[in-house]
Amino acid sequence: MSYMTPIYAFFLTCAGAGLAALWLVTDRWIIALSVVLALALISLTAQSVGSRQVKSRPRLALYLLEARAILVGTFTTLAGAAAIILVVKLAVPDGASEETASILGTLSAGLAGFLSTLLITADSMDRHVGDFIRQKFQTTYLGVPPEAPQENGKVGLLRGGSAHRAIQSSVDFGFSDWSRSFRHKRIDKLVEGINDTPSQKLW
Repeated sequence: MSYMTPIYAFFLTCAGAGLAALWLVTDRWIIALSVVLALALISLTAQSVGSRQVKSRPRLALYLLEARAILVGTFTTLAGAAAIILVVKLAVPDGASEETASILGTLSAGLAGFLSTLLITADSMDRHVGDFIRQKFQTTYLGVPPEAPQENGKVGLLRGGSAHRAIQSSVDFGFSDWSRSFRHKRIDKLVEGINDTPSQKLW
């Protein structure tokens, strides 16, 4: 997914610049803040609904949980906007002494550099979202022996079955991680395994 990094970075940079412009140029900081809060709320709502669907509707849950990317992207954009705002606000005023100019320049560069470290690449975004989704599914779909007692809120899968391995294994079926292409294939394999061999789902 590394080929997406320049596009992703360009999109977030433009979004951050847009938020900063709303704050600095038009002084409509309420709009900028409302956009951030609205996107965060949409993402959190989708994640909440998705978490409740993991057990009964795994495919739907997967799509909803991927809204995690919206939340991370929103706060990354916010960090970029903050960097721009700080650099502008800390610009050296006309007539400032050499000492003041040096202090403000150093402070501005330091803050901008710190905020830039908060930016996330497309690859790291995908890993973060994948790890988040993996945790949700692996803690819900458990590999158990046939005689294992039922656990509330969990799905007991026959240990070693295709459905169990699709979720828990990092080597079977060529699924090495939970990147976007693999996590969709994992859930397809999970559903396929349960539908083709219902006995794999113990409870």
